[in-house]
Amino acid sequence: FGGGNVLNFDEDDIEDNLGSDDPLRDFYQQLLSVEKDQLPKCSRQLLGLLPPSEIMVQPSRCPGTRSRYFRVMMPDVGVVVCNSCTKFFNEEELELEYLKQGRCPFCRTRNPDDIVWAYPLGD
Repeated sequence: FGGGNVLNFDEDDIEDNLGSDDPLRDFYQQLLSVEKDQLPKCSRQLLGLLPPSEIMVQPSRCPGTRSRYFRVMMPDVGVVVCNSCTKFFNEEELELEYLKQGRCPFCRTRNPDDIVWAYPLGD
């Protein structure tokens, strides 16, 4: 799933936005200045201000590492998650790959029950 469709929310930069009067404004400023191959980060405070329906959680697969939080930036694009590898995919792209190869393009699981529609919820 392309980096242009999601934002990474990491718990490591909590101090960066806590001192600000307007964490959303600061975050949008960060979006404008972020490097091409980097994902912007936000604090827990800012994560709490975002609508929960737009936040997706990627559980950690390794002991000692934290879950990662992502915000859907293009709400009109469906997001699919593979429960086997916990990777997110664009719905149309994954559907095409699954029809061609019959498996997840990342972990290669062939179990169709591992592929679930994650966003938008309730549609």
